[in-house]
Amino acid sequence: MDISLDAEVARALASLCQAMAQGTRSEEAYELSGSIIEGVNAAEYSAWEWRWQCFVALSDKAGKDRGHLVEMERAMMRRVATSSPKNYQLWNHRRKLAAYCVECMGKDVSGVLATELEFTTACLEVDAKNYHAWGHRQAMLRAFAGSEDLVGEFAFVAGMLERDVMNNSAWSQRAFLMELLATPAFQATVVRTWEQEFDETTTWIECWVENEASWAYLFHVLQSLRVADVGQSRVVGAAYAAFLARMLNAHPTSIEAGGAALLYYKQLRERETDEAKRRMFSATMHKIRERLVGLDARRAHRWDVNF
Repeated sequence: MDISLDAEVARALASLCQAMAQGTRSEEAYELSGSIIEGVNAAEYSAWEWRWQCFVALSDKAGKDRGHLVEMERAMMRRVATSSPKNYQLWNHRRKLAAYCVECMGKDVSGVLATELEFTTACLEVDAKNYHAWGHRQAMLRAFAGSEDLVGEFAFVAGMLERDVMNNSAWSQRAFLMELLATPAFQATVVRTWEQEFDETTTWIECWVENEASWAYLFHVLQSLRVADVGQSRVVGAAYAAFLARMLNAHPTSIEAGGAALLYYKQLRERETDEAKRRMFSATMHKIRERLVGLDARRAHRWDVNF
């Protein structure tokens, strides 16, 4: 297939290939790679890679005066994010720059984290479900966060859910935070309790009972707790059973409440060793499934379980 290029674009790409072949990590090659990214193709992998190599070489040469290069990179990435916010290369480049600032320049971890969170917040203001921005946010928190940062992130996620309780990306971020809290780095600190998380999530569900994301998250909390603390799991599990019963009574035609109940009784049956109780759970599951099929027969396969 014949692919014709503008003569100026062809020359720029040829110059980049020549610089890469010759190992030229100069200021000119650095600027050339930037012009290709911003003026030709923001997803040009080779331009991003060579720009990074030029940045490192120029930064090492500049020594203590390399801060302006970091700002140039950040400014360029802000411009690219405006027109191409879901560009894989952009986010990979940004992640490498953050690590470089900490590991090679000795920048304050909290300052780097604050900069990255601010950048992703701006991106999420434009598109609240930009999974690249959420993914970058998770990588930065995992690498640099302290307890106070996680407190702030819980507040941020709560704010996003207040704007749109159906934002499944925000619910996924909340699950990520709870998993992060269970890691050795945070086990000695109490940022959130499982009771707090259960109470807040059930409140969100009551606001919008047909929100699949909030139900899925609540079940995730129960599953995580079962592994982390068996005793506390029983307490929260009993509260979950009471909540399910209340939701089913208040919303008898709710697909999501019925689906959650079906999954809950399936889990109970799988853990039960007494055969009589297993049969009782199976009968309950059968009744719930019949009701769900009556509400939406087209999705009957979604509730197929082995009774």
